Amino acid sequence: MRPPPFARQSFSLSELTKVTPESTADCLERMKGADTEGDLFRPVTEKPTVFFRGTNGGANWGGGSFDPATGTLYVNSMDVGAFTKLLRRPDDAKLPFRNQGFGRFWDSNNYPCQEPPWGSLTAIDMNKGEFRWRVRLGEFDELTKRGIPKTGTPNLGGSIVTGGGLVFIAATNDGKFRAFDKDTGKELWVTRLLGSGHATPMTWMGSKSGRQYVAIAAGGGNKYNKTWESKLMVFALPKKSDGNQPLLTSAEPIPLVARNLADYKSREEKLPVEVAPQPIAFSHKVHAGAGSPCVSCHKTAITAARATLPSGGDCMTCHRAVKRDSPSIVALRQLVQAKIPVPWVRVYKLPDFAVFSHQKHANGKVACASCHGPVEQRDVLLKEVSTGMDACIECHRQRRASTECNVCHELGQ
Repeated sequence: MRPPPFARQSFSLSELTKVTPESTADCLERMKGADTEGDLFRPVTEKPTVFFRGTNGGANWGGGSFDPATGTLYVNSMDVGAFTKLLRRPDDAKLPFRNQGFGRFWDSNNYPCQEPPWGSLTAIDMNKGEFRWRVRLGEFDELTKRGIPKTGTPNLGGSIVTGGGLVFIAATNDGKFRAFDKDTGKELWVTRLLGSGHATPMTWMGSKSGRQYVAIAAGGGNKYNKTWESKLMVFALPKKSDGNQPLLTSAEPIPLVARNLADYKSREEKLPVEVAPQPIAFSHKVHAGAGSPCVSCHKTAITAARATLPSGGDCMTCHRAVKRDSPSIVALRQLVQAKIPVPWVRVYKLPDFAVFSHQKHANGKVACASCHGPVEQRDVLLKEVSTGMDACIECHRQRRASTECNVCHELGQ
């Protein structure tokens, strides 16, 4: 078969990562009970199965670039496998099948669980069906600082090849923009962008300056990288008369949109805020400050998706004897006697197309205070953090949690 595959097609346990001892141990733990041996065409079963190319592996959007003068295709790819398995459909299911999300084949630091390369740039001679060269694309700076050879990184974006013999590509998670020799694959130039460039560059000749320019949208913020920006970065190639000038020089970054991350931060600075007064004066400071755990009142806070609010009967369990004559308890007792539920006001409200599971967050060791703030210091519970999509995605990235759509949106139901 020509050309040979430019991305990994299979995996066996002998190819487990050895990049760091921590990663090896982490990946072994994640693979317990999984089927790890086989090729691209293994059928999916009810047993967890590792498969390549995965749902993101190989070439992705951004495509390749083609040099008609030499018949060479330049294509970037990533080796990111996946865990997959089948779940039995409930008898009352409304659809014949449903996507349950995505299981990435990587460790807790998002390092793939197989040996590198994890990302590559390949030059393919389309006339002969052969590789002209192949290099690792991208690096994890924290691994490079430890003396670990370049691994390549997952990448999303495309390349361009110029008549001057250069291949330009960003795409990588390390937020860098690179130029390679189109004939040898040698890296000739690299610079760090303000945000990772998950896009395809463009190039043009300046009508007045006579110089060639290269631009890349540096927005960052994809599922593999938590940096955010909104800039178009433009670079100028030197003129022939410039002598020993650097390959490219940078112009001032151009904002892509008027509203960027700073706008979200400015909105969040207005928090915390009181949402609405509660029907019964309840002091979290008194209760939590005295050592009462959250689950005393919110019984399902760590065992179910939705945290329950206390009923009047729950409150009266203690207050039959404690402060029974205070105005708040008198009002509470009247509601209980009239069999009227306490109309507590929820501090956080999500739209009906978004889901939030207290249980999953508790299992992930996310403290209640992460969203609810220092409740033991609050008489009135406030809205402490934004529940907008940007804030939630950023929190997931910081904790290296999945940002797949199905995590917060039950698609296909």
